[in-house]
Amino acid sequence: MKMIRLKGNNPYYNLACEEVLFAREEEDCLLIWQNANSIIIGKHQNTSKEVHLDKAGEYGCDIVRRITGGGTVYHDLGNINFSYIYSSDGTERKKDEFLIHLLDFLSIHGVKAAVSGKNDIVAGTRKISGCAQLQRGERVLFHGTLLYAADLSRMKEVLNGSKEKLESKGIDSIKSRVVNLSGLLLRPGTIDEFIDELECHIKRAYDAESIDLQPEREEDVRGLVKSKYETWDWNYGLDPECNYTNRKRFDTGEIEVCLNIEKHKIVTCKILGDYIGYKPVELLEQRLEGLIYDKELLRNALKEITISDYLGEVSLEDLITLFI
Repeated sequence: MKMIRLKGNNPYYNLACEEVLFAREEEDCLLIWQNANSIIIGKHQNTSKEVHLDKAGEYGCDIVRRITGGGTVYHDLGNINFSYIYSSDGTERKKDEFLIHLLDFLSIHGVKAAVSGKNDIVAGTRKISGCAQLQRGERVLFHGTLLYAADLSRMKEVLNGSKEKLESKGIDSIKSRVVNLSGLLLRPGTIDEFIDELECHIKRAYDAESIDLQPEREEDVRGLVKSKYETWDWNYGLDPECNYTNRKRFDTGEIEVCLNIEKHKIVTCKILGDYIGYKPVELLEQRLEGLIYDKELLRNALKEITISDYLGEVSLEDLITLFI
């Protein structure tokens, strides 16, 4: 495994770097990085619904969309991000091994943590990490956060957590759901010291080599920043315009269907939410566009695919109720 620790804190650059390595790096690699004051939107979320835009502007938060699903998160320099990029063998073995090493590291530092559901790491009942995953061909991107000393009060102010989501987890607010590692460690130090120790732990576990980003990759990253991550189209333009919308919370997350229907035909389809799927949901959306808006035709189109690949564990009939 190769390890790259990014030195800068620009969220546009760091997310572009992650995507370039995911698309072009052939060896397994681990990227460790931090973002300055920013809000990172899940690929399938509506920016204006997930963020208190006035507060975000007041605090100077950059708002950037990532390429994976899941929910919106707040980043600052009290937050650590990791991106594990690897070739799949058709199982979850590599991801599970990585999580074991991560949990072992936390245990050594006095934090008894566990994986909760498909995308959270918790200490007791409170979240210290949220993760997401995307697969393209044989390559997998598994990435997540570690809350070390994040500003939880500011997080609460800028994020617009849905009432349904909070109620489903039996909590009153975003702030009460999460906890910083710095308050749980046996011997808390600086965040840089913690990252150094995490890097050493993973290097020993994998006999990994620390490298710098190659110059040709650097050029690719800067190009992607300009063409994608800094653009309005990517960060806001994916928010849909629609004349039919319906949403519901399932165990896998919140799913919202937004359709433009003209002359009883689905012209455009967007499936939003904080669900975790492994295949690009755009493939599912494209399959439905152009269909007559009819329950049986939708059912026939949807039953030919494995819905869980795109949206997590949602039944065919539950999904139909969102569309009709």
